[in-house]
Amino acid sequence: MIDIVHRIDIGDYTLDCSGVCGAPSLTLSAGREASLCISDVTETIKGVPEYSELKIGIHFHAFYTEPCKDIITILLESVPHCEVLITTDTETKRLYLESLLDQLVAKREKNHNWTYVIRVTPNLGRNILPLLKEGWPHLRDCDIVLHLHTKRSPHSSTGEQWADQLIATLAGSSRQVRAIKAAFATDSQLGMLIPSNWEGIRHLLHWGANFEIACMISNALWPQFKLSLQAPIVFPAGMMLWFRPAALKPLIAAKDLLQRPANEPILNDGTSLHALERLTLHACEVGGYNWRYVSLFTENSVEARNIGETLSVWTPQPDAYLMGVSALAQRYREQQVKVDRVEHLVAQCVTLSQQLENLSEELLERDLTIQELSARLHSTSKALADSEYKNQNNQQNSYRRINGAYRALLRLLSHTKP
Repeated sequence: MIDIVHRIDIGDYTLDCSGVCGAPSLTLSAGREASLCISDVTETIKGVPEYSELKIGIHFHAFYTEPCKDIITILLESVPHCEVLITTDTETKRLYLESLLDQLVAKREKNHNWTYVIRVTPNLGRNILPLLKEGWPHLRDCDIVLHLHTKRSPHSSTGEQWADQLIATLAGSSRQVRAIKAAFATDSQLGMLIPSNWEGIRHLLHWGANFEIACMISNALWPQFKLSLQAPIVFPAGMMLWFRPAALKPLIAAKDLLQRPANEPILNDGTSLHALERLTLHACEVGGYNWRYVSLFTENSVEARNIGETLSVWTPQPDAYLMGVSALAQRYREQQVKVDRVEHLVAQCVTLSQQLENLSEELLERDLTIQELSARLHSTSKALADSEYKNQNNQQNSYRRINGAYRALLRLLSHTKP
């Protein structure tokens, strides 16, 4: 079986053509992502005066209520002081969430300070429109905001595992949140922090069927900028992230471009919502900010290399892109040779199969002829044994009958023509 090439590694980049349509996308290698991660600065934040003064907001879109208890419990522990906006789509869910919050917050110690509001918003635009229409206006006065949602991926068996990974990376512990707060406090140009990509979804980090839609949105919002396929495509896959409100502001006008999004369930790709997700970091850079990754810190975590390094999603990387296209073309040529060879072998197998089928039929016919001759010999022998021949002519006739059948049998057995 010939494997189809979907991705070509080119140093810090990967040329990905696994999308269902469109030209190849330039994505980041895992190593390049690691170089853009913030460090775990838990031990150094004491010297940052702005650290403890950051006003934190959380926008949590709770379409699915089942995981809400676990998520809110995690947030209460890791982000004890913040302003929270929860959006959901029905009054029934709002009442449930209000009761749940009252119970969970009441169990916290006095040093926890949560103020929260729950709003009902239509089930349109997944979690993106609730963020743009409700989350940003409500939390725009915060210094930094965490955007989460109850993610499910019905089309993927790893959806819930991916969602757990995203939440753990962004707010799974007080250690994670301390490092994130310190990163924003020490870098006034840091506009967004997105979670490092889980390996289980790395094959999804391309433009897919969304580049043309993204171009239309980008041209309408930021005509002074131009999207390029040769620029690296980086976005918060799963649409969960930390941001400064000013860094998200350039994307807010997109809500007016969408008019009324399609009702659920929407397509898995190729919609304005998928395009907006891929334009999140573009908006950050339009606002004059840079962005970084945050990884899941563990006991064995090491500090990210190249601290302070940034990358622009607007800037084309033609050398890497063209190198990838060349390598991809060469790989396809090599595969085509293999395909041609396999097709030739298949054709030979078909010919041999036909020959075997013909031989089988011939042997079957020969077997039947041998059986017929044997029957003739047996019949003549029996006639000789059972009959009394009075004269020599009868004996000669019998001899000729037996000898003729015998010779025919010999010719058949020796594959000679009579």
